[in-house]
Amino acid sequence: MTKKHLFWDSCAFIAYLNDESEAYDTASLKAYISNLGKPNGCEIYTSAIALAEITPKKLITSKFGSFDEFLRDAKGAIHILDAGPNECQTAALLKDVEYQKSGNTGRVLTTGDALMLATAIELEDTYGVKIDAFHTYDRGNGPRGPEGKGIPLIGYETWLNGVVQSELVKRVVNMNRCNPIHPSPMLDI
Repeated sequence: MTKKHLFWDSCAFIAYLNDESEAYDTASLKAYISNLGKPNGCEIYTSAIALAEITPKKLITSKFGSFDEFLRDAKGAIHILDAGPNECQTAALLKDVEYQKSGNTGRVLTTGDALMLATAIELEDTYGVKIDAFHTYDRGNGPRGPEGKGIPLIGYETWLNGVVQSELVKRVVNMNRCNPIHPSPMLDI
């Protein structure tokens, strides 16, 4: 078994930190966290945008006061990648796509989601790290934000009806965007 390279969306961290076991498979999240840095374990990456998205108010039941405190406790085992100029330009191209599904054009790729996807893409391009999975719970069911209702990250490809797919969009479509389900999650006993 080889080491897995995983990219986590902010919602995966929030589910883990709040131990939202009624809604999500937190046993899998715990298993991934416990395997960090082990020879056959995993590496977890995320975009620096997570620092802005995971606010203290979102950590309702967390034992951590902030995402930053959690990262300090993780002692560098979670890789925070800058959302620099390359990532921002890639995100802009993803946001500029005119997403549509069955004639519905009322959704946008939010800036946060675009930066997450762009950072995952740039991780491969810049550092040669092939992401095995982009872990998220984002199915587009969240509330309408200031940018509008967001395109879901799981199901992204369903919003490309009639859209000419650039190489960049094809890379997102081919990315393994999925719920974090560990092959052997830890059991709470």
